[in-house]
Amino acid sequence: MGRCDTTALAFSHLMVDNDHQLRWIRVALFPINVRLSFKIINEFSFTPIARRGAFNANVAVWGIHLAMKSFEWALFSNNPRNDAYQVQPEFLKVTNLQSGSPTKSHLDRWKEIIGGTFERFLSLRGLKYGWGRRLQEEERTLRYTLQLIFISHCIQIIGLIGCILLRDHGSAMKAWKAAGLPEFLGARVLAEGIASLSFGFLIISGVELAGGYLALLSHFITWLSKFISLPFWFVSFWDPKLFIPFFHVPHQPPSLAWFWGTGWHQMFRRDYLVCGALPASRAAAKLGCGPQGQRICGLFGSFIVSGIQHEIIIRCIARPTHPFPHVHFLSYPGSLVFFLIQPIGILLEPYILPLIPASLGGGWTWTTVFILWSCIPFRDQYILNYRNIDYLYPALEKWKKIGFLLPYKVMEW
Repeated sequence: MGRCDTTALAFSHLMVDNDHQLRWIRVALFPINVRLSFKIINEFSFTPIARRGAFNANVAVWGIHLAMKSFEWALFSNNPRNDAYQVQPEFLKVTNLQSGSPTKSHLDRWKEIIGGTFERFLSLRGLKYGWGRRLQEEERTLRYTLQLIFISHCIQIIGLIGCILLRDHGSAMKAWKAAGLPEFLGARVLAEGIASLSFGFLIISGVELAGGYLALLSHFITWLSKFISLPFWFVSFWDPKLFIPFFHVPHQPPSLAWFWGTGWHQMFRRDYLVCGALPASRAAAKLGCGPQGQRICGLFGSFIVSGIQHEIIIRCIARPTHPFPHVHFLSYPGSLVFFLIQPIGILLEPYILPLIPASLGGGWTWTTVFILWSCIPFRDQYILNYRNIDYLYPALEKWKKIGFLLPYKVMEW
């Protein structure tokens, strides 16, 4: 699989992108890449299945991402004028590559192709694709990185406790009662909201912790490069300026559109655009829809691809050998339902936001309530039945005190 994917990617490099014969090779490799990507998703897994949910989720994420990138590598040209494919972020002062530059030797050109291939193959955001509004952030310092890791760790503990209570008791209200909280009018609404918030905390903290550790590694490699000669493409790949936070204040959303377009992580933005939004909008244009109809179809297309991606991930977590397997077309598609609801909310919010006064929170209230309630089927699909939070984590009453500071200390491998 790696050979096919990297070959297709190398043939899409700026230096060889105009070669029509190589482009046909890229197209021919596309179905092979997709087949191999899904073969790994379906056949490769960490065991025991019921204790490796998070690990198998990562396998699925990586495999689906490669399948979607294969579609892009096969069918899309890498025009350097395309803002989504700038060679480096705008805040880096790096000279763009020039196709066929006479000043480069044959060996230098191949080194550049190999380096660029390595960079794009491993980058979840394409070739330095920006985040949300293409934030031009300064390099985050080592101190800031350590602070973010600490904060993310604390948030993860809170989210983990809430999700384990939900998993062990089967519903948000039962978890509420098990925590010793009193029943009152509106308790169920509050319980569901807290459970959904715990799920969100778990996602945000997990992603930011992974990004934080990568940022730490980038600082180390940058420091090491001062003493050891390292390839330019390798050092530039690990430039600390590129490892900006994954999320942009998702707890302060003025609207649902802003939340998904800027506040939430944008790792798969390019994938959803290429595999969902563009095909859907172009199909709408072929059917005679106007610009507004094309935009609406593109919006639904991107969220449908996201929903399908998360359905594949949960199937990879809860395989047929899992005690509570997820079976496509038989099990309730909670992820797909959640992501199908989001574009409906985005289309409705211009009419709803004016009705919510600023004194009641305005757009923040609308977005928060909509997300927390619409994600219930998505949350339950991943948390209940020992799926993403599986048997690796025992019930809270079995935790030692150190577990509430360092959860890995109580993991039952």
